[in-house]
Amino acid sequence: MDYPKFKDLKVGDNNLEILALVTDCKVKQTVNQTPYYGLTISDGDTLADARMWTVTLVNELAEKDEEEFYRKRMELALK
Repeated sequence: MDYPKFKDLKVGDNNLEILALVTDCKVKQTVNQTPYYGLTISDGDTLADARMWTVTLVNELAEKDEEEFYRKRMELALK
């Protein structure tokens, strides 16, 4: 399957699927102290900032083996 590149996306595009590599992931907090992930993602050509608002899964993985978790990179299909 061919996935669109970031440069091909337009404001208002809906119901599309992209494939991106997470190159950086940090737990951050909103002004209301709500945790979220600040991500840097790549489509192979371009880097983009992204946010993920559900943090429990990665926290659980990090607690199990923090060193191994941060050494690996994750690929996400964003929908």
